[in-house]
Amino acid sequence: MNARGDVTLLLTTHDLPDVERLCPRVIVIDHGRVLVDDDLATLRRQFAGNRALVVELTEPAPPLSGLPGVVDVTVEADGLRQRLEFTTGTTAAELIAAVARRVALRDVSVDEPSIEDLVRTLYAR
Repeated sequence: MNARGDVTLLLTTHDLPDVERLCPRVIVIDHGRVLVDDDLATLRRQFAGNRALVVELTEPAPPLSGLPGVVDVTVEADGLRQRLEFTTGTTAAELIAAVARRVALRDVSVDEPSIEDLVRTLYAR
C-alpha cells in the first residue's frame, strides 16, 4: 500500500500468521519497549533457529542421520518421508546434494521456522 499511495497502515495483532501474510516490516514491543523493528526476512536471519528439509523418497530408507549439519531426523510414512532438521550454518542446497548422494528423491521442501518461533525466541532473550 505504501509503495502505491504513500500510506502506512499499522496492524496490531496477536495473530502472528496474519503478520507473515500481510506485513513486510515487523515491530515487536514488550512492555512499551521496542525489541525489534525490521523487515521479516532480516528478523528470520537474526533470530530463526534451525530449518528443516522434508524429503520424499522413491523407496523407504533408514533414517538419513550423519549428514553434515543435521541435528535431528524424523522418519514418517514408513521411511518414505523424512524431516531433517539442520543448522543455520548449512545451506539447503548442500543438504539436498548430500541426501541425493545417498537416496533417490521424489520431492523436497524446506520448512522455515514460523513467526511464532521467532517471537518466542525474542521474548526468551
